[in-house]
Amino acid sequence: MGNWHTVDPSLTILEFRDLVQWFRDLSLDKKVDYPELYFTEPNLEFDLIKDENGIKHIKMIFEAESKPKSAEDGKEYFMEFQFSNSELSKIADELESEIK
Repeated sequence: MGNWHTVDPSLTILEFRDLVQWFRDLSLDKKVDYPELYFTEPNLEFDLIKDENGIKHIKMIFEAESKPKSAEDGKEYFMEFQFSNSELSKIADELESEIK
């Protein structure tokens, strides 16, 4: 996929708070209301792919302005991560500090 960066507003503050809560709930092994998070701007999507043995597999999908400038039509651009509960808690904490 290569490297790229983009600067584009992708989330409202309320959506950002929902994302923080989603990571927090996952870190606490709470059942999330939505395993897939979509937002007003269709730039990002977060999908909980599977949850096994305390490890969550999350797929972050890039769409619209968040795709690389050289993106091919019809091709999905994403990254997959595996996180432990402690890593998810740290993500939630760091995102929450960004709100402040």
